[in-house]
Amino acid sequence: MRFTSFRTRVLLLGILCASIIVVAVLVTTYVVVSSGMNDVALSETSRLAERATQEVRHAVTSSIVDARRAGLTGKEAVDAAEVAFASSIPERFGVAQGFLEGRFAFWDTTQDEPQYVSDEGAVVDDAAGRRRAVANAESVEAHVGGRPLLLNLISTPDLGQFVVHVPFQRPNGKTWVLDVVYGPVRETEAIQRIGPPMLAVSALTVLLTVLILRFMTNWVLRLVDELRVAADSVDAGLLDVRLPESA
Repeated sequence: MRFTSFRTRVLLLGILCASIIVVAVLVTTYVVVSSGMNDVALSETSRLAERATQEVRHAVTSSIVDARRAGLTGKEAVDAAEVAFASSIPERFGVAQGFLEGRFAFWDTTQDEPQYVSDEGAVVDDAAGRRRAVANAESVEAHVGGRPLLLNLISTPDLGQFVVHVPFQRPNGKTWVLDVVYGPVRETEAIQRIGPPMLAVSALTVLLTVLILRFMTNWVLRLVDELRVAADSVDAGLLDVRLPESA
């Protein structure tokens, strides 16, 4: 028997098995963590959307009430409320109102361009989602961009953008859509931070598995060799040769 060849085969088989197990655990862990971060991002988007919805509704109501208090009626009241509402948007959806992590865009679904954006990152290509929000008169959640999960594992993570399309009525009765856009920066950083430790632990696990297999293989082969020598001695009539101990 060629022990060297046998030892090599066992070692290669051990490396293969250890690698498969480690990769499976690595991918499973990454999927669990990424799914958790996606859930966190969705929760944060919903929180921002809820607060933004309250803010825009308050802005509409305040502009209408202020116009009536000014003694205006009819078209004059509506026009004044429209002006007041439009002028209040930048102030209400700025950093001072606690919307630092969100981006916002106001859309008239009959137009191709937004009527107001907090910054360029607030413009997302999801006209179908906005139309659906208007048609159903309810908020619509969407996930725009990003890469597939396995590609994020082998490259820089890109979770895309999480969006909530919120329909609302302006003072003039027209239905617009407020896009609440959340870029999961913190969640992406969390996934990036666990990458190197996971790879290091995986490599260490494979190395330890190989060392253990090497030790066990050498021990088994040494035991087999001692048994072979003992068997040869018995065949030769050397009955005083002691068999190797099992432990």
